[in-house]
This record gives sequence, C-alpha cells and structure tokens, in this order.
Amino acid sequence: ILLAGGFGNYLNVSNAVKIGLLPPIPLEKYVQVGNSAGSGAVLALTSEAFIIQMEKLKSKMEYIELSTDNEFPMEFAMNMFFFD
Repeated sequence: ILLAGGFGNYLNVSNAVKIGLLPPIPLEKYVQVGNSAGSGAVLALTSEAFIIQMEKLKSKMEYIELSTDNEFPMEFAMNMFFFD
C-alpha cells in the first residue's frame, strides 16, 4: 500500500494500524512515497509508456464519495480502535 503526500509521508504507520486507520497487514507492505503527485506529473509529461500504464490503472479504479454517504461517519468512528 502506497502512502502518498504529506499525510502518508509523515504518518506513523504502526500507530495508524493500531487505531484502525489503516488495515492490519504486515508493516513492510506499506511504503511511504512522499510527493507522488509531483513525480507522477513529471512521468506523465516525459513518458508515453507511463501514460499507457496510467490508463490501464484508471480503468480498474472506482471513485467513492464518502462525504455524501450518510453511514460512513458512524461506520468509520465505530471501527477506530483507540482503546485496547
């Protein structure tokens, strides 16, 4: 799982898993990649192969708008594990 941007770059992954913010998978599966948007923009401008790869990936994605899902806030809160 790639953790991008300032959030992902400075996040304490172990603590995020403990509180339920991230799924409980082995920590070595997480990679903090920093400014991936900037790196991706450079690759998109300089590599036709990268654009083809992005198009393939895009077809596998599904956008879900959580801010309009009435059940999400409660579901999210109920799955945060702040206490042992």
